[in-house]
Amino acid sequence: MLETGIKKYYIWVGLIAAFALRIGFNWHVDIMAFGDSGDFHVAAIQILQTHTYPLKGDLLFFRPPLYPFFLAILYKISFQNFLLVKIAQAMLNVFTCFFIMRIAQKIFDKRTGYIAFMLAAINPFFIYWTGILETETLFMFLFITSMFLLILFDRTDLKRYLALSAFLLGL
Repeated sequence: MLETGIKKYYIWVGLIAAFALRIGFNWHVDIMAFGDSGDFHVAAIQILQTHTYPLKGDLLFFRPPLYPFFLAILYKISFQNFLLVKIAQAMLNVFTCFFIMRIAQKIFDKRTGYIAFMLAAINPFFIYWTGILETETLFMFLFITSMFLLILFDRTDLKRYLALSAFLLGL
């Protein structure tokens, strides 16, 4: 029992350290540092101001609406404060690291899961993408969570895991 408690303690320490690493690294990173960031920002502002999704605007193609709606919700809560976006994306990415650990534990063993978590937690691409307005952080969270649910469905045959996985993939 004590050993289980110690392992849970280390998992929590790892999750908090991964979160702190993301926030610390991205504190001064320009959130609009990449090409599509401005488009997502403008789409989120339009959703807040006009309650409509921009059909095309200046874009050459249509963008899926989930990420701009995600940003619009965060902007509404924080009065367009980018810090909340960075915090939310860092949290999503830390949960992604957690689900990567759980997938590795389900497929291999606990030790492999911990190693997978550590590698994901220090992955420079994971860290970087949490600090800018891009879909990668949200997409990775939804995709990895969906894969974890598919593994649970495979192991338990419970249809709710399959349905939730399909729902997440559909977003």
